Amino acid sequence: MAEAQPARPIQTQVPVSGLRAPQPLNVDSNLAENWRLFKQKWRNYAIITTLPQQARDYQVALFLHTIGDEALKVYTGFKFDTPDAERTIDDIIQKFEIFAVGE
Repeated sequence: MAEAQPARPIQTQVPVSGLRAPQPLNVDSNLAENWRLFKQKWRNYAIITTLPQQARDYQVALFLHTIGDEALKVYTGFKFDTPDAERTIDDIIQKFEIFAVGE
């Protein structure tokens, strides 16, 4: 019979201080690669800063602020099935994925 492992203490996630958001998305050249890199950095940033614990509108606002002016202009041209008040980061990322990489 195997010995029971001692229980590990529950750790609370604390955001890392001094962490900077990813650089804005460069939409001018090599868009597909720039998008893949931005998306990976964004997802890591969201985890490190415990962003999923924030309100949906806060998450969306931070994403749209971080993505930069040129990508924000692109975003304003997207058509969504959901109203602004219900839009999630996943909805927005899906649109950028189609824009940058294709379906």
